[in-house]
Amino acid sequence: MTSRCQRPQCGRRLTDPASQRRGYGPDCYRMTFGRSAPLDVAERVGPATLFDLPDAPPIDAPPPSRDARRTARQAEALRRGYHPLGVALRINIPLHPDAPRSIDRKAPGLRCGSCVLRVVPLRDVAGTYPKCSYGGDWRRATGGPGTDVRAWWPACKEYRPKGDNNK
Repeated sequence: MTSRCQRPQCGRRLTDPASQRRGYGPDCYRMTFGRSAPLDVAERVGPATLFDLPDAPPIDAPPPSRDARRTARQAEALRRGYHPLGVALRINIPLHPDAPRSIDRKAPGLRCGSCVLRVVPLRDVAGTYPKCSYGGDWRRATGGPGTDVRAWWPACKEYRPKGDNNK
């Protein structure tokens, strides 16, 4: 809404609410657009309506990143009772019976962070991120972030506590 006429040569004060919504007085509107002022608000035309878009479609959010999509798949695996590491490896790794069955990081139970198999590999490919060394041949490790083992993840069925030398 505007209180002055939008026509460059006019600039008169608009007192009528309909004229304020249009941005033009009745005479200036007719001179500018070649027709009488619309009666319906939906028929408004002119600079006053340039940014007034009541029926504009919502702005689409950007698509989620690769990391966000992987995190969502890992959370879904946890909800189904499988270890999140299996998402990257495309296998179902069952959780340990004493591990928490939720994505709650503070829930009591066994976690990957206290497992002897969670180690940082001494090779250039994997960087400095912890991986699972189950089987001794790095079958659960790749050079990408999908196989990085988070300390808060619930333990899998192959869990072995640190300090336990029984293999």
